[in-house]
Amino acid sequence: MLKEKHRHDEANADRELGRLGKMFGGEKNAPTFFAGVAVVAGLAMAIVSMVLAGTLEENVAFWSTQIERAFAFVSAALGFLFGRSSNKQ
Repeated sequence: MLKEKHRHDEANADRELGRLGKMFGGEKNAPTFFAGVAVVAGLAMAIVSMVLAGTLEENVAFWSTQIERAFAFVSAALGFLFGRSSNKQ
């Protein structure tokens, strides 16, 4: 009987998550996953901007602004991650 209840609960959880939920996690894990993706994307933007600032010297001011924006994006995502983990009770 216990095994059947477990199977029923598992089937309900699968239906609740759906296709995207299975890929990214449930309501507890998905925001953390997307914030992690934002951190990686922001760091990638900063690295690409640094490379382009070094190669395209006539647009250094533009690329330095993009680097600042990328690091601001990363810090906002990290703030979300650490703020979210400290609010758990």
